[in-house]
This record gives sequence, structure tokens and C-alpha cells, in this order.
Amino acid sequence: MTAEASQPSPESAASGLRRRRLMWWLAGYVAVVVVASFWLWSARQMAIEQLSGDAAMEAWQQFNEEMAEQQRQGAPVTRKLSPSDEPPLLVLMRDHFGGILVSLLAIVTFLYAFVAFLVEGILRGKS
Repeated sequence: MTAEASQPSPESAASGLRRRRLMWWLAGYVAVVVVASFWLWSARQMAIEQLSGDAAMEAWQQFNEEMAEQQRQGAPVTRKLSPSDEPPLLVLMRDHFGGILVSLLAIVTFLYAFVAFLVEGILRGKS
């Protein structure tokens, strides 16, 4: 067996490097998705806890009444009054969380892929 046969070819070494980089990129993506999802879930729980209480509901009702009163007095800006008895953030986080999560994951995926594309381009340009 010759010394040349025991050494890996340049193509297989490059393939191994690409495979390792891909694994690091995938691990980073999974970490980013987990962190972003956990952050959104925590924000949802906090919003539901804070806005479900009687004090938050009363504050929202008072705000709606103040806006209605300003509209009756001829406010310089016409606002559309909310027909909801609950704060909009509570309704958004409680009733539409799935759509928010899917949107967040789509945006994170796009941004991560874009950054990975740029960094890989820079790294391949150096070698």
C-alpha cells in the first residue's frame, strides 16, 4: 500500500468539510427556532396573564370610553372605535397564536438562510 492511497483525496476532504458545515448550520437553525418559539410562547403567556385580569379589562373599557367621548367632542383625528370588550393584544395572542408562530418561523427561516448564504459565500471565497 502506498502513502498516496492512505491519504484522502481533496474532493472527499472538501465534501467532509461541507458536510460538517451543513451540520453546524442545521444545529444553529434548530437552536434559533427553539429560542424564537420559546420567546414567543413566553410573551404569549405573559400577555394572557396580564391582560386577562379585571384591572386590564377595566383599563381597556375606560380607554374605549375616552376615545368615544373624544369622537363625540370632535377630535382632530377620527378613530375607528374597537367593538371588542377585550384588549386587542389579548385577542391576538390568545386566538391567533398559531398564525403568529407560523409567521415568526417563516421570517426566522428566511433570515437564517440569507445569513447562512452570505457567510458561506464569504468562507468559500477565502479558500
